[in-house]
Amino acid sequence: MICFPILSLILANMYSVNYVIVCCFPLTLTCKNPLKQTLLVQDGKLYGRDLFCDVISRALSLPDIIGDKEFQSNEFVVQLGQLVINLLKILCTNTAWQRRKLGKSLQDWSTISIQLELALKREFGETRNVLADENMCMRVSKQLLVWSQEHTYWIASRFLILGFELDLYSPSEYCMVYWYMHVVFIKLIEKMQLRILASNENSRRKGKKKKDHSKDSVRDTPFPPSCLLLQCYVLLSEGLSMLLAALRKESKSFQSPSIFNTEQERFMQHFDLLQKAQIPECITYYSFKEAAAQAYMADVMKYNFFKEIQKIIPSLKGSFASEPEKLAELRQIEQVAEHNRIALNIINHVGASDPKLRVSFEFTHHPHFAVAVVKRS
Repeated sequence: MICFPILSLILANMYSVNYVIVCCFPLTLTCKNPLKQTLLVQDGKLYGRDLFCDVISRALSLPDIIGDKEFQSNEFVVQLGQLVINLLKILCTNTAWQRRKLGKSLQDWSTISIQLELALKREFGETRNVLADENMCMRVSKQLLVWSQEHTYWIASRFLILGFELDLYSPSEYCMVYWYMHVVFIKLIEKMQLRILASNENSRRKGKKKKDHSKDSVRDTPFPPSCLLLQCYVLLSEGLSMLLAALRKESKSFQSPSIFNTEQERFMQHFDLLQKAQIPECITYYSFKEAAAQAYMADVMKYNFFKEIQKIIPSLKGSFASEPEKLAELRQIEQVAEHNRIALNIINHVGASDPKLRVSFEFTHHPHFAVAVVKRS
């Protein structure tokens, strides 16, 4: 899983730290871990040492404002600092409690992002692109907005993923869940790229005085491996959602109608907190229905999302050669992609409408991304 953005930007080897925080200390439902919380946040500071306003300024790649009193006292920075403290504490809890608290925190993160965007428009108009002559205030405001939006979508993605670990989704609901995950991952990668571009622009500005500094050298820098890893999640969730939607349509499977509630009601049960927080905007049950109605097995074969993942994995293995946890994750993703690619070819060859064809989904290789198992009765 892509790690918590702010800490991965600040601390060296942050993936390992986050992995330890989130994964390595399973807790009972009634027991939180005050020791971990105390180690992370002491006296309102990260590790009792760094003010969270300074942590945020480093995350924005704006070291010039570290210690700036006006920045430290800015109401949005103060609120974001408190939200980060709360989020760190949430991530130190067990899976069930974590998901519950993450869902509730979505509204707070969404609200501050909306407030930041409104304040930015009110102060500087509709301009969103980085301008050569923009002042520090405009630059910081834009980057705070992107930074808060990135964290909002990261929380949303984790909220959805934890549902698999808690067995909250039935097979007939996998299609809508993967569809929603795909939408959220797309927004997350968009915000991540905007943040990286802004960071590169800051570096370019700082290096302008150096004679040997190429104006376009930073702009042409490729996105880091974390973006490519997130692209694998995008492709996996899109491929699975389209495969499931095509099976629903062509083989009438994974449609389990319930006498107790409709599909729309189940959609709201799972995504109500995201819908209330408008994550993402303009996404409704009808958006899902329209997307599912347009999915055909021929399209799934044409775009072959699983094969695209297999093209990305080799370069990522080299990038993460010194990070065993991420290498293990890549092996899992690779296995899911390979098995689903083979299953897709079999389904396409036999025909999804073949009455003897039986397709089920199992989590044998990855805890969050299913593998299609194809049998003939």
